[in-house]
Parts: sequence; structure tokens; C-alpha cells
Amino acid sequence: MCIPNIPGLSEHFLLMNDDIFFNKKLSASFFFDRHGHAKNLYVHRRVKYKNLDQILKKSNTYRSTILLSAKKIHEIYGTKMYSYAPSHGIDPYLKSTWIQFQNHPEIKESIEKQIHNKFRQRWEFQRWLFTLNQVVQKHATFRRSHPPKSGHNKILDTIYNITHWFSIRRSSYVCPHVSGHKTSLKYAAIFCINDSGQNTPQQLSENTEYLSKRFPNKSEFEK
Repeated sequence: MCIPNIPGLSEHFLLMNDDIFFNKKLSASFFFDRHGHAKNLYVHRRVKYKNLDQILKKSNTYRSTILLSAKKIHEIYGTKMYSYAPSHGIDPYLKSTWIQFQNHPEIKESIEKQIHNKFRQRWEFQRWLFTLNQVVQKHATFRRSHPPKSGHNKILDTIYNITHWFSIRRSSYVCPHVSGHKTSLKYAAIFCINDSGQNTPQQLSENTEYLSKRFPNKSEFEK
């Protein structure tokens, strides 16, 4: 989903999936700084890029597209971005930077090749490529996402949540269903219920019930 025309920021836009929700009122400053640069959230991943080919063989399609995006940035700019991964939230972009990069000779052919695919393929890039590009180009800054934790180890979770309290309020949170995640869902600025065919009927029912109570009324742009 694309949300254009942020007041005062006509050169900017946001991209989000259809299963991501605003958990509180967020101003444009949440996504862009006073200079108009994007603020991109990321999560940290340990990747031994020297073994990238082996890692790619073991990765699922989604992870493969993330790593291939980082690999292409490394090839173009010589910058290693393998330890960064999407926060699975809402991503801000600069239109001019996006258009410029999609016409890059090493990118354009790949985009044109994959743009008609109905489903994601292992060999494709995804918009993470454009996120990394605008960070390397210094048209965006990276801000680490610290999703809240609950249900693993109460003591360690409490220490983590207290330590990262301020960041948690500005972070995104992703879960496959709401069961066992309601406490964490409560605090994140943005959340994603990334359900799948593996969810049980009970879990799907709980998702529906939770969202109906959390968002009883339609948002302004749905009315």
C-alpha cells in the first residue's frame, strides 16, 4: 500500500503491507527528519557474508531477496549492509531517489524482468534494495527497531523492555497471530499480524476478535 501526499512532504511517500497497522497517532516526523530525509527502521541480523552462497541455499524466499538486495548494494557501492534487515513495518522513501535508482543500469533490467511476476521469486530483489540505496546515498538514516519482548523469559524480557523502553515506543512489532503477543502488541508504534495458512481456525478467530476491538471504527482514509 502506498500513502502519498504527507502535508509539507510532497516528495515523500510511505510503503506498507496490507497487514500492518498504526498503533497510535504518528506525525510525519516519525518517518522523516527536519531535512526531509527518510528514517528507516531495521533489525539486526548476524550474517557471515563470506559464506553468502551457502546461506542463500538454506534461506527461504523472503530471506533470499533480502540478502540479494544487500549483495547488489555491495556490488554497486562496495558497502556491506548484510547485517541489516527490514523491521517489517512501514517504510518511508524519497520519490526522486527511488526513481533515480530504478533507472540505474544495474537495476533497471532486473526490475523490468520481475515486475510482472505474480509471486515473489528467490532470485528477485525487493524494496529493501531501495531502502539500502537511500541510506548509502545519505538520503535516509537508519534507526534500529527494538520490538518489545514477552513470553520467553520474564526476567530477561523485563530487563530488555526497560532498557529499550524509549525505542520500543518507536518500533514495529510482527507476529504470526495475536495469541501470546497481546502485551507486546500494546506498546509498539506499528504492528504487523503476519498470518499464514499455518494458523489454526482458533488463531484466525482470535486475530479477528482482537482487531475488531482494537479498531472498532474505520480509519479516516477508509470512510
